[in-house]
Amino acid sequence: RTNVAFGGAFPSDPTALTDTGIIANETSIDDSDSAPSFGFGALYRASETLSVGFNFVKGPRFTVSETQHLNPGFPDFNSLPLIEAVGFPKDVAINVPNRIGVGVAYRPVPRLLVGIDAVRIGYSSLVEDFTLIFDFGVLTGDEYTIDDVTEVHVGAEYNVITGSSPVFIRAGFFTNPNHSVRFNGTAPPLDEDTADVERTVYNSLPRDAERRGTVGAGFALGLNFQVDLAYVIGRDFVASAAMRF
Repeated sequence: RTNVAFGGAFPSDPTALTDTGIIANETSIDDSDSAPSFGFGALYRASETLSVGFNFVKGPRFTVSETQHLNPGFPDFNSLPLIEAVGFPKDVAINVPNRIGVGVAYRPVPRLLVGIDAVRIGYSSLVEDFTLIFDFGVLTGDEYTIDDVTEVHVGAEYNVITGSSPVFIRAGFFTNPNHSVRFNGTAPPLDEDTADVERTVYNSLPRDAERRGTVGAGFALGLNFQVDLAYVIGRDFVASAAMRF
């Protein structure tokens, strides 16, 4: 993060700001950790055309060390060698969310498969053991929350070419509800300036749910090689290949 110079017209002109390019502070994580995780699922085939599935994944929990360095000269617009801030390094918890999902697949005709599933994702675990790197001295970490969300996925696959090298075309739709960090602290017990800063940083951006369509295709070359292509409309292109031995 770099230091900002306030122009003579500030604050009446809120754009009268200049980036000085002088480093104020920086943080870094150069660490590794390992943690266990597990998942299980079940599939019930009700008939030749209908099946129901369930799965649960327990997310791992990692702890890594983060360090903050400060430029002691930045208040006076000077570039001095960075020094490690008091109280660092700090442990940072990375609690990967748990996931639980149910889905239904239906094959109305032999070449067409339609599926729908819903997945509950426990994003609230990300703010458990919340570590404050830039600490104003009045925050505890309990003021920050993330909502758990439910994603919905709908898709269909049609087998356009059969035989030893089949070709499939696919289309689908999914939702991605917003799960950004939210600041819920109030003044009092916080001072109003701190509460205003944190509300501006965390609560002022749009929180719309994302809804995306997808299209794709899959190709199997004999019994051993497969290629899958997918396009998330307006966002990503994904290609994957698999070889069976």
